[in-house]
Amino acid sequence: MIKLAGITIVILSVLVTASIKASEVVTSQELMERCELVSKVNNKKYNLDHLESTKANNCIGYLQGFNELLSIVRRLEDRNGAEHLINICISPRTNYIELASVVAAYAKRKPELYNKQRMVVMLLALGEQYPCN
Repeated sequence: MIKLAGITIVILSVLVTASIKASEVVTSQELMERCELVSKVNNKKYNLDHLESTKANNCIGYLQGFNELLSIVRRLEDRNGAEHLINICISPRTNYIELASVVAAYAKRKPELYNKQRMVVMLLALGEQYPCN
């Protein structure tokens, strides 16, 4: 169990570290703003310029990486008969536009988390919306 927890922490650390430049830490406020752009495009009421499109894609890419990491962690936990350390169960039918909306809405409700790294807000937001039963 301790070994599995260590593996989970290492994987989470690699995801966070590898997904950002050394000089850039994307805060949860920036993640919220980027994920809100995804919702704007989905509503077809807003055309993104190049920079906004890049930011919206950053949100989607980060969500994809997070979801893939969660899948890897689940497989490791299940293979080792360990309990799930991360209480998030996202249905395969859930799309990234919905996930972006959940993360953006959560971050907007929690301005006290604006200066935290985006991983913190993603764990909290998705855990609240998609807890395992």
